[in-house]
Amino acid sequence: MLDDRTRKKLARLQELNLDVKWVSLSKCPACGYDSDPHNRNSDIRRLLHTRRAQARTLLSEASRNIKEHVKSNATLEQQYRFLLRIKDVNDEVLIWALRQYLAGKYWKQGKGYMYLAAIATSHGLDRENIAIYEKKFRGSPPPDRTDELNEV
Repeated sequence: MLDDRTRKKLARLQELNLDVKWVSLSKCPACGYDSDPHNRNSDIRRLLHTRRAQARTLLSEASRNIKEHVKSNATLEQQYRFLLRIKDVNDEVLIWALRQYLAGKYWKQGKGYMYLAAIATSHGLDRENIAIYEKKFRGSPPPDRTDELNEV
């Protein structure tokens, strides 16, 4: 269904004898998401093998729990989109986020891939600030005075 404005543009291009070809992008230039419908197993495997072994193990455990308990996220397509969302997240940050997610058992609350991706990306962005403010809040450990005690 074309609106009037688009029809007018097409008519004008046809009057000028220009060949009109519709181009549909199957890959998002911003995030890299590929909308071609095909089996995502190879894409998921490729994204998983860019991670360390510990991250892969935790990702597999989290994915298994999400697929079992969060039925809206039980598809390979949802898992693929999640892996694309976190592809720029550092492995260390991802492992921390996965441990937090698994320890909190958030899949039992219906929180799936979007929630896990939000934990990973936001912690990755705020990690330095969190460390600074945590040190201000809790303070630093006292100095080591074992030498002074031994002298007395």
